Amino acid sequence: MNEQRHFDFAAASVVEASEVDALCLYLLNRGAEWTTAKELEAALGFNDRKVRKLKSLSRNRIVSAPGCPGYKHFQHCTVAEINEAAARRLSQIRAMGSDYIALRKLAHSLLG
Repeated sequence: MNEQRHFDFAAASVVEASEVDALCLYLLNRGAEWTTAKELEAALGFNDRKVRKLKSLSRNRIVSAPGCPGYKHFQHCTVAEINEAAARRLSQIRAMGSDYIALRKLAHSLLG
């Protein structure tokens, strides 16, 4: 019999301001190279889900986007890297907007 693993979603979303600062400082000290989530987990003990949450709370001090090679402190990014990350985010927003519209249309057709 297979046992289903329990995942505590609430625990994954709990972060401390000091953890955001620790991640920012680590990336600032790391320099201009991109740092993967696996490298961050090995160095700081933050799993990928937590790193994404910390990034979102960093007030854009941490740069990353879908398809980027990892995470980098804003101060070490080139203009091209910032533009690329911004373009990737905009593409993600557009795709999510299209998904939202399609879902609302489907719901309307089923419920309407």
